[in-house]
Amino acid sequence: MADIKVLKETKEKIEISVVMTVAGDIESTRRALMSLDNCSQTPFELILVDGESHLEDIIKDFKNLNIIQIKIIDIGERVGYVKAMNTGIKEAKGEYIVMTQNDIELNPYELDWLHMMKRLMETHLEYGAVGPVTSTRHSRLYVKDIFAEPSDFIFGFQCVMIRRKVFETMGYIDENFKGNGGFDDDDFCLRMKLQGWQLGLAFFGVKHYYDEGYARKNTANENVLNNIQYFNSKWEHLNLRRGYK
Repeated sequence: MADIKVLKETKEKIEISVVMTVAGDIESTRRALMSLDNCSQTPFELILVDGESHLEDIIKDFKNLNIIQIKIIDIGERVGYVKAMNTGIKEAKGEYIVMTQNDIELNPYELDWLHMMKRLMETHLEYGAVGPVTSTRHSRLYVKDIFAEPSDFIFGFQCVMIRRKVFETMGYIDENFKGNGGFDDDDFCLRMKLQGWQLGLAFFGVKHYYDEGYARKNTANENVLNNIQYFNSKWEHLNLRRGYK
């Protein structure tokens, strides 16, 4: 059973929750939190989901007054990215939930990315989720004028904002997708589309995806093959198939 520690609490209404999975890599976590601390001016709740690290020692170094509530969820063991993220999402109080990992860095000149994403969601009520535009896996992300364009897919869920209503109406990430094998993002996007939601790609400032986070800390190949087989079996009735990304 997960152990939840509340390091900071608020009675204010929480509009945005940021859920970050941590894989025991203290330096990556410190770097991601420092970036988050420096680039967020909109109030938000921070939820850290961890199975190995001692996060209380580093979280005290971050003084962002806009982090109005902090929870650390110790899941006690490495359960895999999907289950870890679902555990954090279930504890989130915000109307908008941002899924991320401890291997991202925000562009230092992107000073209020949460407000920008929230504004896009408020002006595009058809969007169930908004995520960043990227050209290749784990590459630098483009930063242009802030706007969004429709998409069939949000790649990788590196830093994606999803409405609470989406989880309430269709459930969480499918935990049959194991470890770091991927395709949970394909599946979730497809489920949103089938529920009538649209997806938005936003030109906002995630600087880099270091590929060091929770989803990449386990063995890869076996999980990839298993997840491909599971995805193809699940969606066979729609004639949808996936191969290697």
